[in-house]
Amino acid sequence: RNLKGLKKGIVISNHVLTTDYLFSRQVIRKKLYVAGGDFNNKKGFAGLTLKAGGFIPHGNSFTTQKKFGDVVGKILSKNQFILFYPEQALWPKYEKPRPFKRGSFYYAVKNNVPIIPIFICFRNKSANYKQTKKTKVTVKILKPLYINNQLTEREQSEDLRIRAEQSYKKTYEEFYKKTLEYEKISQDSDKN
Repeated sequence: RNLKGLKKGIVISNHVLTTDYLFSRQVIRKKLYVAGGDFNNKKGFAGLTLKAGGFIPHGNSFTTQKKFGDVVGKILSKNQFILFYPEQALWPKYEKPRPFKRGSFYYAVKNNVPIIPIFICFRNKSANYKQTKKTKVTVKILKPLYINNQLTEREQSEDLRIRAEQSYKKTYEEFYKKTLEYEKISQDSDKN
């Protein structure tokens, strides 16, 4: 129901499995491109697989970022979807949401499209499920987030980011039935 009526947008997901792109693609049920670091743009079978799956690498230079932005705009103008991982790094089987980078929200504002948050949760109940190869997941499609046009562009992307993080936190707490807490690292441990 949260996808009803959506023709295009930026999909965001926590990056917790090497195959989690396939889950997002399955639930969106339309062509889904995926944005990622240019270090993923490999040669050989792995590179071909990524490209066949709609991989769009972004680089670090101004020129490559400009080209990337143009490609994102072109895809969205054709009523399609792009997947971003706002946490930016794969943390295998990590349950908690992590802080988001601004990029995906910037492109949503720039192209005036909603953010479609997806949160992947783990159903395995055994104590050692993080070491097992078989992983059972539940893919939660959260309510789309729309741009607040009362704000400046910078404020709009920041507002989207904050609301997306809040929706992940709420989903985490509802699914796992516990309060989201992070372990504090003491400064003393850094000295050792």
